[in-house]
Amino acid sequence: MVINTFGDLLVKLCTKPFRNGESFIEYTQYLHALAPMLLFNVIGVACMKYNRFRELDNILKLSVPAPNFIDIARRRPLLYLLGGTHWDDDT
Repeated sequence: MVINTFGDLLVKLCTKPFRNGESFIEYTQYLHALAPMLLFNVIGVACMKYNRFRELDNILKLSVPAPNFIDIARRRPLLYLLGGTHWDDDT
C-alpha cells in the first residue's frame, strides 16, 4: 500500500545518519524535524479527509530506531519525535 511507503519515508526522515567525524550539534534537531513534521501533518489530514483511519493508526504506531534526531541511543515513537513531548517550557 502507498501508506506504508509514506510510513517508511517518515521513519527515514527522522533517522539521523552519523558519518565519520560527525558529532551531534545542539539544537539542530528542530531543523531535522521540519520535513517529517510537514509530511506527517499532510498524511494525517489526507487520512482524515478520506476516512482512512486504519492507515492513520498504522502511521501513529511507528517508531524510529536510533540514532534519530532527538536521541542517538534509543528507539523513539514517531509521535514522541514529531509531537510536543520533548519541547520544554523555554523552547
